[in-house]
Amino acid sequence: DRRLRSAMKKWRRESSAIGLWHEHQEQWLYRRSLNREDFEALSAWLRDPKSLALIKEGSRVSVYGNDQWIVKHYRESGLKTRLRRALFKTRADISWVMGWTWALLGVPTPRPAMLRRCADGEAVIAFPRLEGTLALSTLMEEQRERARRVAPHVELWLKRLGETGFWHGDAKAQNILVDDQDRVHFIDLDGAGFSGVSRRRARQQARDLKRFKRNWIQFEEKPPAR
Repeated sequence: DRRLRSAMKKWRRESSAIGLWHEHQEQWLYRRSLNREDFEALSAWLRDPKSLALIKEGSRVSVYGNDQWIVKHYRESGLKTRLRRALFKTRADISWVMGWTWALLGVPTPRPAMLRRCADGEAVIAFPRLEGTLALSTLMEEQRERARRVAPHVELWLKRLGETGFWHGDAKAQNILVDDQDRVHFIDLDGAGFSGVSRRRARQQARDLKRFKRNWIQFEEKPPAR
């Protein structure tokens, strides 16, 4: 637990893996292994995410992207959000820290590439797009037998994460991608967390499994798409 907590703090500062710079009261974190072309492109897109194609628009979070990258713009602000920013606990911050931590542990999830943290609490974060993947929710609607084969792997990962002290926070089928070899990948980690207290571990693990199973039952009750 101590080593994991130390690693999660490491992702917040400059290191051999992560670069950091400040610009106009903003803090920028980025993956040092990015090539110059990707670094410059992501820097521009995080300044102006609307220059990319809109994938999903929400009241507080919008998602943009192209064939290589996914960019999420968190538009939360206010005193509470600024306080969470000071503690590195906004939803974008959590996505950044958990993405790096889960990838370090071998959990299948896209490792974040760049994070822009604005002074008012807004944030923009970029992830590599996973090629050849479909949301498990799509498989449930269009390839139900294949979805049934994949579901036990999702439950196994959620149990492993829970036993280690992690939880996803929103383990619905839309947040689980499946590749051509039926391997699962977890996305949208902004509700994820870690606890060294065993009682909370068990409670959060049960919530993740319950969320996934409830979502699964909803799809099972629907007629398959034709």
